[in-house]
Amino acid sequence: MKSFEEMQKCWRHERESTFNAAPLSVAMLTKLIRSGVKKEQKMIWEYCVASGFWQWLVYAALTHFIVRFWGDWQFMIACVAVIILYIPFTAMFIKKFRNMRMVKFNKSGLRTQDIYTTLKMQYKMLNEFFIFKKRFDWLNVPFCCFIIAMILYKYDMIPSFHENTMPGLIVFLIYALLFVIAIYVENQKRFKGPLEKMNMVIREMEENVV
Repeated sequence: MKSFEEMQKCWRHERESTFNAAPLSVAMLTKLIRSGVKKEQKMIWEYCVASGFWQWLVYAALTHFIVRFWGDWQFMIACVAVIILYIPFTAMFIKKFRNMRMVKFNKSGLRTQDIYTTLKMQYKMLNEFFIFKKRFDWLNVPFCCFIIAMILYKYDMIPSFHENTMPGLIVFLIYALLFVIAIYVENQKRFKGPLEKMNMVIREMEENVV
């Protein structure tokens, strides 16, 4: 990201420079760090909006299918299992989102230590949520793929698993592959990339600023 690259260049320039411009350097670094973190927060916010919509869609769709196929206990239990699986994720999602929204820079001051502490807090909370999300995805993907295969069967788009397991297995594997690709891209863009950049800035601050 451009802002973080600018910060690195600025700090390296300050180390090599023979001029004493500490107050200006602090102000400049503060502006650059705020700009960089603001971009990362925007990406996180975009993920939160998309994830919130997806969770609402999952709850609504599964509730609809429970009502639609009332009496088919095997299918209903599978839908309820996915809903139960999503509840702790939604609770953690709301908790982490609120915590990250509460962590902001102090606009009244330009102290480097405050910026460093805020960055560390944001990094810690985002990393904790990322770890939780990766664990959740390992359970979420197979459950969702199984539900999709059962829905297609319910609408007579594929034969039942008892009649022929191959079509259902193919559907399961195709959707599993699509989910894995989508999750990988999402994790790289929304979590791994921002975390690496935040960590890079934190290390630079520990070595050269703090």
